[in-house]
Amino acid sequence: MNENNKKILIGGLVVLVVVVLLAFYFGKSNEVKNQAGGGAASGTVVTGGKAGEPVKSATRQEVGSGVVVPDASASSTVPANVAKPAIVTQAAPGSTSKFRSFSLSVAGGKFVPETVIVNAGDTVHLDITASDKDYDFYQPDYGLSTSLPKGVKKVVEFQATCVNPLLQIK
Repeated sequence: MNENNKKILIGGLVVLVVVVLLAFYFGKSNEVKNQAGGGAASGTVVTGGKAGEPVKSATRQEVGSGVVVPDASASSTVPANVAKPAIVTQAAPGSTSKFRSFSLSVAGGKFVPETVIVNAGDTVHLDITASDKDYDFYQPDYGLSTSLPKGVKKVVEFQATCVNPLLQIK
């Protein structure tokens, strides 16, 4: 190998190392940081049990019988801490799943209302507005994250999935 080829090879390796280091550095700086300081709007840790046990989550729980999934009708009454959907419609032709749209706000590190109840398989549309400061929204069970600038309505949408037919998202 002549001297010119050695210089080209070494230069290429240096460029490759620099690109890998830059990718690592910028990938780390894009991680979601929790600014909420606690409460429902903050990131939470998912904890698991023994092998074969379902993973427990602080932000999503399966609920038992007797829990009613709220609908948009005027006759549907829900507790103050439970979000009532503004829109409930069929998610797709021939589907039993529903599209449910909710409006939430974040203040003091907590969602208002703080609980969203949907059926498993439903498409969940959340209009979230931070009212007192900027927040980072992180929902680890669904891999969702977004910034919530103060006073700006942000949309978060996902399909609720779990084994139990009812799902409560806190």
